[in-house]
Amino acid sequence: MKKFLILGLALSLAGGVAYANFCARDYVPAATLLVPYVVVSLAADGVSPDLNGYTTLLAVTNVSSDAQLIHVTVWNARSSTVVDFDEVLTGYDVWSINFRDLIQGRFDRFDTGTTGEGFWYPGEDPEDTIVGPDVVAWGPTANNPLFFNIEGPQDYDDPDFYLGTGLNPDNILRDGCGFPYGDLSSLAGQIVAGIKRGIRKPLAALYWCRGTASLTLPTWLTTLTSNPLFFYVTVDVVNLCSTAFPNQSGYWTGRIPSSENVLIGDIIYVNQTAKYSESVPAVSLEADVDAANTTYFAFYDRYTPSGIEDDRENLEGAHAFRYLQTGGVTTEAVVWKSTREVFYSYLPADYDDYNSDLGLDLDAYFEYACEPYLYYAWDENENSKQRGSGPSGFDTLEPNAFPFETQSVPVTVGNFYGLMSGNGWMLIIWDSAVPILGYGNWYWHGYPPTAWVAARYLLGGYSTMTEAAIMANPECFYDQTLLFYYMFGPFLGVNYQNYVDNISNNDIPWAPYVE
Repeated sequence: MKKFLILGLALSLAGGVAYANFCARDYVPAATLLVPYVVVSLAADGVSPDLNGYTTLLAVTNVSSDAQLIHVTVWNARSSTVVDFDEVLTGYDVWSINFRDLIQGRFDRFDTGTTGEGFWYPGEDPEDTIVGPDVVAWGPTANNPLFFNIEGPQDYDDPDFYLGTGLNPDNILRDGCGFPYGDLSSLAGQIVAGIKRGIRKPLAALYWCRGTASLTLPTWLTTLTSNPLFFYVTVDVVNLCSTAFPNQSGYWTGRIPSSENVLIGDIIYVNQTAKYSESVPAVSLEADVDAANTTYFAFYDRYTPSGIEDDRENLEGAHAFRYLQTGGVTTEAVVWKSTREVFYSYLPADYDDYNSDLGLDLDAYFEYACEPYLYYAWDENENSKQRGSGPSGFDTLEPNAFPFETQSVPVTVGNFYGLMSGNGWMLIIWDSAVPILGYGNWYWHGYPPTAWVAARYLLGGYSTMTEAAIMANPECFYDQTLLFYYMFGPFLGVNYQNYVDNISNNDIPWAPYVE
């Protein structure tokens, strides 16, 4: 499949530009950043943050000289939107947030331009507005006459920014965006409640798998509580401020999202008490206008109304990572995926009483417990196990350890029955890379599940995190699947066309029909 080349960095560097491969995800400037997992510990009151527990930090950098608006959306673990807001980054600006402040509603701690001395400060009259200081070009070529100079950063409140745009700076700054928001601690309870609604402890009696009820829950779900909070966040470059969420049609019909690939991001997880700290890049989702209006499933496609296509790249269909479980080391799989196995259904009469006993704010739902992934595990002696009786089987009624859209799951035999003792590695294959007759197992979802995966390793007061290896992206390269139509695979991470070009058709084995 053709690889698209797009502009990855909106600034001039010695007369050239930086490019990245669309549909081959990498850490490059992008139009959308995904923060796939955010965790914040709560204090005993269940609302305010525990200052000695976990929190998550995010830094977003605008690598272009142009000022950029960003739209930040907080989603709970079941992909319900909780709160959104806009911020502005001037040219080459960086914005950061401690999500501990967010759940307190303390927007004043991460607002853009809240000190009265920054790049924007509203006076009583438009003429009183304080603008930022004059800026000059600076960088590797700025003072070298043999090269083109890097453009100076563009100040969002600079009147020249609006020349020829038809925009009124006063209306945009005062009425359109609403920042700085200030201290909104009155919203803390609503924000925390919205995040908690996504953290739902399943009932074993309703943990279904292919018609079989009362399937044993994975160990981590039996002890699930709403502390710590876990959720995820998206950051979009946008054309204008709005109060619309990305899962609302008005976000798209209003042409809110921009396709400028200008953001990079960094995520840091810290826990003061446990003395843990981990960091990974925010997930860069590049935009390519040429990729829209195709059969390609983009990141936001499940939310766009008919006739409007998202142009962001999607995530992957298979991942591999090492697991360690000897010498006191433990491993967790941190997973974001584009589907959740949570649906509303009929419930027993005493369900509400059961919820009250759990102490969680739960809605009625049941779990479809054996989708949407397969996995293999190998130990360090080349022994292997998998769900079911073979590559085309997987009939074992093993519970789904990843029921939410975001979660961090201990890699133990209590959560993955096929796990062997000692150390090894796992291959997780999401339904988009497990086709049935070329169509995939995902048809009942509506959209194919794609995912981001990282492995987190813990030992005493030490911790680290690394992204999993990407083994397949069937949304961009249709041949990267466990089975390709009737043929045995796997072709995960393999160029199928090169394979068939070098063998005769008689050499291609044929697989049986896969249930």
